[in-house]
Formats: sequence, C-alpha cells, structure tokens
Amino acid sequence: MEKPYHISDYYDSFKSQLVFSTSYLSLENYIADLAHYFRKTKYKGNVIIDLLLSNGKSRNRYIQIYFDGKNFDIEIAKSIRANKELQEKSLNYYAENSELLKDSVLNKAQTYLIKNKITI
Repeated sequence: MEKPYHISDYYDSFKSQLVFSTSYLSLENYIADLAHYFRKTKYKGNVIIDLLLSNGKSRNRYIQIYFDGKNFDIEIAKSIRANKELQEKSLNYYAENSELLKDSVLNKAQTYLIKNKITI
C-alpha cells in the first residue's frame, strides 16, 4: 500500500514541511508514520498538513503542527487559513495528481474544479 501522504518543502517564513494527504484516511491513521519520517530526516520545525481528501473544503482543511525533532506537539496544533501561495501549491499538487480525488469526500463539482486548476 502506498503512503497516505506526500511530503514537500514549503518555503514560507518558517521553511515548513508541507504534507498533502493522498487518501481519505484521517490524520490519526498516519501521524505516527509522519513522526517517524521526520525523526529519520532529523527535521525540526513546522509541518503544515493539507487534509483536502478527508476534510474537503472545511475550516480545518489545513493543520499546522510543530515537530520538535522527536514528536508532534499536538497541544499547539491549529487549523490555519491558507495564503494564496499555499492554496496554489495545493491546487497544483491535486490537479497534477487528480486520480487521488476519486477516493475523497469531495463532490463531483469540486473534483472537476480542482482538475481544471480552479480553486474551490
């Protein structure tokens, strides 16, 4: 089985790591795998997770969590509002990987818009 996420650098002011969900699974199903990956790579810093496939266009689509080098600090996890750059990066990722959209909570209209690189 492929990983339910894809990791990308995101060069915001914090040089965060950006994680795209690649399945409808909720974050609880793979957060331990993410922590293992970041420990292995010795990453320490902010992680932004785009939960489009499981949360759709909801206010908790983007989650920001700090990774301290060993674990995620869940206590200070928060949903964030995406800026234009983050929205475009997400839109491009999901438009280029549109096969991921078929197994998601998105409706047909939302899927169509993303495939055609139109923000939902």
